Amino acid sequence: MTERDSHMRLTAFRDPKAAEDAEAERRRGERLGVRFPATLVTESLEMDVELTVENVSLGGLFVRADFLEPEGTRLTLAVQLPDERGTIEIRGRVAWVTEVEPRGPGMGIELDETSLAAWDAAVVKSA
Repeated sequence: MTERDSHMRLTAFRDPKAAEDAEAERRRGERLGVRFPATLVTESLEMDVELTVENVSLGGLFVRADFLEPEGTRLTLAVQLPDERGTIEIRGRVAWVTEVEPRGPGMGIELDETSLAAWDAAVVKSA
């Protein structure tokens, strides 16, 4: 656990609103703009949906897509990495959805714990 993580947890213990503000600020400060083609696979569809990963962070990513799943939906993404690094399959849940330009339409995806290490090694740390 980093010093920042420890501070955020202590802040959450004392003041939940301050912890939310600290988490929002952390996410804003650590986003990396990318353009990775990806395929979305969900339990609610019997077909794959093509979309684009537009930014990544240590805990998740934003995908631009015409097809939007509701918040809380579990899904799998097959993301084509640049520089012939291949495809990585990651799992997560829809944390938020926007239909409004300029960001949308798209979804914020929070990655599962099991996908975080692979995602960080393949994308965030190598960028």
